[in-house]
Amino acid sequence: MDTSAPDAGLGQDPPPTKNALYFLRIVVFKAENELFQVPVLYFMSESQFFRDMFKLPPPEGAPVDGSSEDHPIVLEGIRALEFQALLKVMFTQKKEELGTEEWEGVLKLSDMWEMHRFKSLAVKNLGSWVSAQDPVSRILLGRKYNVDDWQGGAYAELVRREEPISLDDLSALGADAALKICSLRERCHPVKTITKVIQEYVYHPNRPPTSETETEACEWTLQARRQEVPGKELIDLEEQVGVIFGIRMPLHRGPYICAGYTVNV
Repeated sequence: MDTSAPDAGLGQDPPPTKNALYFLRIVVFKAENELFQVPVLYFMSESQFFRDMFKLPPPEGAPVDGSSEDHPIVLEGIRALEFQALLKVMFTQKKEELGTEEWEGVLKLSDMWEMHRFKSLAVKNLGSWVSAQDPVSRILLGRKYNVDDWQGGAYAELVRREEPISLDDLSALGADAALKICSLRERCHPVKTITKVIQEYVYHPNRPPTSETETEACEWTLQARRQEVPGKELIDLEEQVGVIFGIRMPLHRGPYICAGYTVNV
């Protein structure tokens, strides 16, 4: 009886190799108390943040974050709904099913992780909702998510409108932005004395003025005086807003009349 061991090399296939294109790495995330297991593909291709993260060498003797359900990548400060919405945009064709809250979650995460393609998609889908907001809300949303287009038109609207800016709006915008708006309003709505809204903001009875706010108010008012323009001179309000607030303005043009001034935006 032959008891010799069979030749290990006979009749056996070589160990399989991993396909270079379609052997996807899987990663596990945790948002709130939910686990998400997804391919790392779009995180790597769309975000420098994640490319840098996944290139880091694993800690010696410790499991790699994201490698299992027991060792997920924990997403601090991110809601499960927000992360799920981003994954829908990444991996499914159900983008039309996302509501406003979900699209805002996509915008938040794509801005945070510099996913420019998904951010552009979120901005586009939130356009109608944002347009329906008051100008101060549009400015605050634009600041929060770094969307210049939402801010520029809203600043211009606050400058051009006839009614004064409320104290609540001034407080929400902050002193610096409020004084810049007032400076531009002085150019669009010329007056002979310091703007009433600046006085109300600086000398509000429930908020004693500081030397800093008084100085800023005087500086912006004097600047408005120096830059006061003749009634028929053309003001490129859009350009002024972009320069003063340091934002990129959309290229919209067209004249309108503001307090007797021809203003081109």
